[in-house]
Amino acid sequence: PFLTELYKNMTRFPNSFVLVYKSQEGRIEGFVSASTDVESFYRFFLRRSLLKVLYLLFPRVVDPQVIKKAYETLRYPSAKGDLPKAELLSIAVTERARGKGIALALFRAFLEEMGRRGAMTFKVTVGEDNIRANRFYEKVGFEFHSFIEVHRGERSRVWIYDLRKKESRHEGFTHRGSGIYRT
Repeated sequence: PFLTELYKNMTRFPNSFVLVYKSQEGRIEGFVSASTDVESFYRFFLRRSLLKVLYLLFPRVVDPQVIKKAYETLRYPSAKGDLPKAELLSIAVTERARGKGIALALFRAFLEEMGRRGAMTFKVTVGEDNIRANRFYEKVGFEFHSFIEVHRGERSRVWIYDLRKKESRHEGFTHRGSGIYRT
């Protein structure tokens, strides 16, 4: 319920978007979400949905660790001043669809959308222990920037991508039998 509310708000905030990958059969097999100004998105999300989110999370909110992690997550975009405002927030592919180039297709559609919105430089933050994701971001051209602790004691890698340096890197790719749609 919380993530549903978060992504619903992303589709309503003008500086954020969600792209969905659908198979020929119409099954959603993956998505990518991003914001050209993640700090503004979080403020929008809280103004619009704070009470609903508190209600959804109430059984867990009594746990001080949950409150602390939520605060750390919302505070993090402004924690390092030298990072771009724009951010790839999540990219996910269903288990059954992995290994078929869907993450790369979503990433390329994401790059196109970011370019269309004028976001030439953006970041992604990935837990250091998420080896598969870190490899993916390095492979597609992100450059390692720094380590950060979004949550105390949990180290994450911050990767930066500059479209101006990589413009032709991902051109000419099509994925057969599928479609990527804006939500």
